[in-house]
Amino acid sequence: MKTYARLALLIGLAGTLSACGGGTVSAPPIGPTFAPPGQATTLYVGSGTGAGKIATMAASANGTVAPTTLIEGATTGLGFNYFTAVDAQGRAWTTNCLSINVPGPVSAFAAGATGDVAPTISLEGSNTTFSGCQTGIAIDASGNAIVGDLSNLPGYPGGHIAIFAAGATGNVAPARIIAGASADFHSPTGIAVDGPGNIYVADSGLGYSYSGDVAVFAAGASGDVAPSTVIVGGATGLSTPEGVALDARGNIYVANLGNNTVTVYAANASGDATPIRTIGGALTGLDQPIGIAVDAAGYVYVGSQASGPLQVFAPGATGDVAPVQSIAVNATQFLSTGVAVR
Repeated sequence: MKTYARLALLIGLAGTLSACGGGTVSAPPIGPTFAPPGQATTLYVGSGTGAGKIATMAASANGTVAPTTLIEGATTGLGFNYFTAVDAQGRAWTTNCLSINVPGPVSAFAAGATGDVAPTISLEGSNTTFSGCQTGIAIDASGNAIVGDLSNLPGYPGGHIAIFAAGATGNVAPARIIAGASADFHSPTGIAVDGPGNIYVADSGLGYSYSGDVAVFAAGASGDVAPSTVIVGGATGLSTPEGVALDARGNIYVANLGNNTVTVYAANASGDATPIRTIGGALTGLDQPIGIAVDAAGYVYVGSQASGPLQVFAPGATGDVAPVQSIAVNATQFLSTGVAVR
């Protein structure tokens, strides 16, 4: 999913003060100024329930709100939409975690779609390499879909990452797969991708005696390859990391299901890195957090598995702080887990 952080660009006043013969001083010319980017406009929220749904609403929403659009119904094929993404065309993407025996689907819906509608893209079938439980999803700058699959299938020990070419649909093979002993996955869940195409994986450790890690794979990585960097160790505060997001400066945000925190790491962090910030505590309302997104202004959006509201934290938030927005979607059987912003 695309995620960003607070970015403030300011071109200051420029000029030269020069004394004239009469003692007057010329005024400095005023250069252009740029306000910090504003909060995202639209939220895309997936529901981690069997009756799958995707809702959109204003990113500034607060309290219990009726969604602007709500994709739901038998035609959609949705179910357990724990992770959500949005592409440059405004299409809403989601993974489905249905059954170990059903491969896929990964679905994309047209911008503005609502009601009981069929997806415009549906990746499913034996050629996709999917098990029945896809997790994280991100769309890169070229429109490629990057999908996490946490199942321990033959040939894919601990799970794998499948990358599909832009426009691919149906029972098609991925353009690339990252899997194997060197990749060293332990149930990968959340996925993020940066501008150059590096892939960030929240490797949750679900089903393993392992607290999890965040692995980064170089752009174009394919096959049984080791990550270029890994954040892992006791100082990291990672505990069943489920979701991962990036801001515009490359800082890494992780939703930790195991200890109800969001940990933030400096860009290029590696090894047993201490977070630069941690959001956690009773005031936060975090309750088994899964999905996470960061917008251009630095607001942090977090969906949780065990409670309904989506929590939104102010730019730079740290410690045991209350969210600045708490959004409950007014729809039946809606549990806000997956989240993307645009």
